[in-house]
Amino acid sequence: MKERTAELVMANEQLKREIEERKGIEAALRVSKERFDLAVRGSKDGLWDWHITTNRFYASRRLRELLGYQDSEFSESFGTWASNLHPGDYNRVLDALHNHLEKGKIYDVEYLYRNRVDQYRWHHSRGQAIYDKEGMPIRMVGFISDITERKQGEEALRKSEEKYRLLLNNLPSIVYRGFKDWAVEFVDDKIELLTGFNKEEFNSKRIKWSDLIIKEDLETARYSFLRALRTDKSYVREYRIKTKAGEVHWMQDRGHILCDKNGQIEYVSGVFFDINESKRTEEALQKSEKELRILSSQLLSAEEAERKRIARELHDGIGQALSAIKFSVENTLEELRKEAVYSKIESLESIIPLTQKTIEEVRRIVRDLRPSILDDLGILATIAWFCREFESIYSTIRVEKEITVKEYEIPAMLKTVIYRIMQEAFNNAAKYSQADLVRLYLKKTGDKIELSIKDNGQGFNIEEAVYDKNSMRGFGLASMRERAELSGGSFTIKSAMGAGTNIQAIWPV
Repeated sequence: MKERTAELVMANEQLKREIEERKGIEAALRVSKERFDLAVRGSKDGLWDWHITTNRFYASRRLRELLGYQDSEFSESFGTWASNLHPGDYNRVLDALHNHLEKGKIYDVEYLYRNRVDQYRWHHSRGQAIYDKEGMPIRMVGFISDITERKQGEEALRKSEEKYRLLLNNLPSIVYRGFKDWAVEFVDDKIELLTGFNKEEFNSKRIKWSDLIIKEDLETARYSFLRALRTDKSYVREYRIKTKAGEVHWMQDRGHILCDKNGQIEYVSGVFFDINESKRTEEALQKSEKELRILSSQLLSAEEAERKRIARELHDGIGQALSAIKFSVENTLEELRKEAVYSKIESLESIIPLTQKTIEEVRRIVRDLRPSILDDLGILATIAWFCREFESIYSTIRVEKEITVKEYEIPAMLKTVIYRIMQEAFNNAAKYSQADLVRLYLKKTGDKIELSIKDNGQGFNIEEAVYDKNSMRGFGLASMRERAELSGGSFTIKSAMGAGTNIQAIWPV
């Protein structure tokens, strides 16, 4: 009896312990379920539980909300759920389920799903199967997320990238990302067409951009970069590169340096332009301009030589002949007066002033063509003579001159140029300016000779005069500029309405 009682007491104690353990397990399960329910309710994802043996498909409240259903409207049937898959995704999703259940592959798919109001939304579904002792799947549990906004963002990004790539492919430039060690990265395949190297060779840093730059141009390119780093961080530089095939190409490199908060270079963003054709055109144009300048210079020289020849022939030929005629007529008149043949004297006397006038006109033409004083005495004497003649003809205009250069300091080739510019400037002032004062400055400063002619006249619009085809003033301005530049100098003109005109030519010597 005592032994039986002891056994009963022990069994009772064991039962109490089991009851306490069960209560603890039930409490833990309850807490765990509460946590799970809270997690499910608080999650943005929807929980699904597919009982494979009964084909019952349970959807959490959150999942039903994602699908647009009320509790009473959702049919807990796997077939009903599957029937709303997008036709284009139906087989792919079921194949993924099959591969997971039969082959153990991970079930993780994205697809379009039709909700309660017949709108297709993007879903992301993950799940894990549960198997019985025989290895047969009996249940599968997982989550579904609505990823429509993400997909729309990805689609917008894809379209934006397509537009960006289309833009890159059609731009006459190559976009790059560079670093201070001359390494570069490209997103544009056009770099291979230009250099012969593909973008992977650059992006992997097997080739640096400095490896392509012609040695003679590399130092200038470096200097442009350092100057940009010290100023506004932007640069435009031109240099030559050698392609994989050994061809030399001119490049224009436009970039902007981006630095961190400590002022250290992070990277450079920029574009390359192939300017090889434009450089060839520019070189051809420069060559053509050089040839044209040489031709123009030769024409001006020929013009001056022809002026000199005509002036000499007028002076030596017609001028002397007229002087001889005048002398002969005067002698005849003298003889007639001795013989007192007065009826013939009057008719001959009228010839004398006409002949003298003709002689003076020939002399004027000779001076305009080429003043002999320029060849005999030089430019300084010619300037003094020209200013006296100008004041005698245009008595309302006063001329002031300041000359601080010696005759020997002016190269012979410049003397005629200086005279022609002065002649044209003074003639323009007399014809158009309505000035009463013209100032002339000729000086040597350092290694430069400067000619400046200013008037206090009414001024004019330079652009209108230059582009007016019917304006003789515009022709004269172009002539002065051409003479100055063809002789190696520079030419500037400043004028404004009511502010007079200032003409300046400077030559290095």
